[in-house]
Amino acid sequence: MADENVSRLLEEQKRERMANLDLLRKLEKQLDAKQKLELQIEQLKGKSQVMEDIKKEIAEIKVELDAKVEEINYMQALNQDLITKERTCNDELQEARTELIMGLKETFGGHASIGIKRIGELDEKPFRKACKRKFPKYDAEVKAAMLCSDWQEKLKNPAWHPFKVIIHDGKEKFLDPFTVDHFKMRH
Repeated sequence: MADENVSRLLEEQKRERMANLDLLRKLEKQLDAKQKLELQIEQLKGKSQVMEDIKKEIAEIKVELDAKVEEINYMQALNQDLITKERTCNDELQEARTELIMGLKETFGGHASIGIKRIGELDEKPFRKACKRKFPKYDAEVKAAMLCSDWQEKLKNPAWHPFKVIIHDGKEKFLDPFTVDHFKMRH
């Protein structure tokens, strides 16, 4: 009986040990599963944090983008205004140029010996022609250049008034610079 009791006790201990081992394996599996879940939770938290950071960065980039779009729109509007003003000024300049040319043609009646090359620039040919008639050949070119330069300087001077107004017998008379200065050129 004692052997039987010992054998039963050993058998019981063996079953308890097996049950404990099964329980231990179950607990280890549960622990592994729990650790895997905790790891997944941490990874998801990390991903969630990254996503939130990305959302914040996207929001900041969107704000910057909106500011840049607004700035571009402003610059385009400003550029369009400047183009419009430039066209208007160019049109006004062309109109003034045309009126000036017409006015000069009317004033001199097409008989002037000084031609206009560009607005504000004189044509040297009439000066050379006049100087070749008056001066020796070697001096004519130099004199023509000097005279043209003098006239060019007069044209640049805003205080210079080419038409002198005199009152003769109660009437205004205009002396044009060509008769006055032409007289100077001949003497």
